[in-house]
Amino acid sequence: MTQEFQPTPDTRPRILIVDDEIVNIEVLRVMLERYEDYRVFHTSSVFDALPLARRLFPDVILLDVMMPQKSGFMMIEEIRRSESKLARVPVIVMTAASEEEIRLRALNLGANDFLEKPFHIAELRARIRNNLRIKHFEDELERQNQQLEQRVLARTAELTRSRVEIIRRLGKAAEFRDDETGQHVARVGAACAIIAGRLGLPAERIELIFHASPMHDIGKIAIPDSILLKKGRLTPEEFEVMKRHTVYGADLFRPLGHLNWDFLRHQPTRADSFDGHDQPILQVACSIALNHHERWDGKGYPHGLAGEEIPLEGRITAVADVFDALMSDRPYKKAFSLERSLEIIKEGSGTQFDAEVVECFFASLEDISRARRFFADTTVSEKTPAP
Repeated sequence: MTQEFQPTPDTRPRILIVDDEIVNIEVLRVMLERYEDYRVFHTSSVFDALPLARRLFPDVILLDVMMPQKSGFMMIEEIRRSESKLARVPVIVMTAASEEEIRLRALNLGANDFLEKPFHIAELRARIRNNLRIKHFEDELERQNQQLEQRVLARTAELTRSRVEIIRRLGKAAEFRDDETGQHVARVGAACAIIAGRLGLPAERIELIFHASPMHDIGKIAIPDSILLKKGRLTPEEFEVMKRHTVYGADLFRPLGHLNWDFLRHQPTRADSFDGHDQPILQVACSIALNHHERWDGKGYPHGLAGEEIPLEGRITAVADVFDALMSDRPYKKAFSLERSLEIIKEGSGTQFDAEVVECFFASLEDISRARRFFADTTVSEKTPAP
């Protein structure tokens, strides 16, 4: 016999009785409904008990462990393994047996209390009240923990948004030094996210790359204007200075206690020196700034990494950055056509670039082109009204 549960707004404590003896169920029901203000539910089938408990979410379960076909011990195990709030429901074991072995087994499985048959009304009421009081405290603690977690999550999200905005503005500021529009970083970020999505990376990783990749050239703020803005080919000595922007950029994202610009001017920083950072977006930004000029064939800089030694975010940014640079005017060159830019990317597949990344780039070309149109160049004079 199983009582049907109909949801109602009734807030009285819910007591679930599980016993194969109908007489015991009726005795308990009468006692509880006569002397206490409880909603009493019951079943004589241990097979129906767990589904009923999952629908009901009782405040206390009165459980007979000595039942045919399936023992109450198995139900205790199933309740405690539950991933819902059912796992915290107090279970009071009812049994005519007084053997210590049964009590110990029930306790080890997660029972909270015991009630021996025949029942004494005063003891029954006291044990239920005590377990309800404990459950109330646990529920209140859980509610407060959830509220605290929500506040922490909200604050964390706010801090993340602020951090991302600062990073975006830093990338934009750096780009203004050699790009009148500052839109290059936005296009690179969009292209990197599109390629990362095509590669099947998790959404969280794609978002990190999207926000971090616009910082790939932040190290250029440490490069002298005479080199950065030079019209024409750099001398070998000037190119060596220019190459340091990868290291300078990475150093900006290192934990503050590790900054050492004088040291950096003589010895490039290795990628493994950033492991101590606890901010994922800064870790990814550091990796991209340091590695986006490495080449698949090992002929890049600053460390000559090759193949999969280069972090994936660096390999993705390398393709996105070169493509947008090819398509844009620079102090030392005019923009290439789309056809020629695509030819150069294709020619670099397997040598300069990761072939799989290049394949995903071409497969995503329509989306990347759409992003380029969205972040089309707008000159400073066009964006700022004349005084």
